[in-house]
Amino acid sequence: SASRGSYRALIESGLGMSFSPNSGLQQVGSKMMYSVGAIGVAGENVARVKSAIMSALQDARTKGFDKVKVDGILHQLDLSIKHKTADFGMGMMRRILPYWFRGVSPFDTLAWDSTLEGFKQKYAEPRYLENLLQECFLNDQTFTFTMNPSEEYSRELEADEKRRLASKISDLEQELPGKDVSEFLGEGRQA
Repeated sequence: SASRGSYRALIESGLGMSFSPNSGLQQVGSKMMYSVGAIGVAGENVARVKSAIMSALQDARTKGFDKVKVDGILHQLDLSIKHKTADFGMGMMRRILPYWFRGVSPFDTLAWDSTLEGFKQKYAEPRYLENLLQECFLNDQTFTFTMNPSEEYSRELEADEKRRLASKISDLEQELPGKDVSEFLGEGRQA
């Protein structure tokens, strides 16, 4: 599968330590966004990450998707939609809102059975998922960004903490004139 291939290409290969926290499908305003990346990538390997991802996606397109796994995922989705929990209503709202914001009727979104059947009909077409992968991911419509750690982060954070602490102590000294503020600080440390 594409996710297994991405794991192999990024993590098992040693390019990164784990997937980046924002990996996966996300709602961004009225748009859907799929992202995949890795954390802990060495500077000299950054350029290899995108090609590894694209290679894994191309490999998934070439090899195809295992019908048993796709059917299992569809079954899990069906059960998760129909399983009633304490936060069932909130879960429904979280599912409906992104589509509603994009102009899809909430009632159409709730028509899960017809959506599932529509997908199954399309999936019955030869290489449907593989062609969808080509159309949506194996094109030049990508956005690549790299986040680099700051060498100064720890020092900047410590300096910022000291500034904020000094400001709070100053405020406290103004609120309690004539009091030794260090007494309060000492009590806080002991508690």
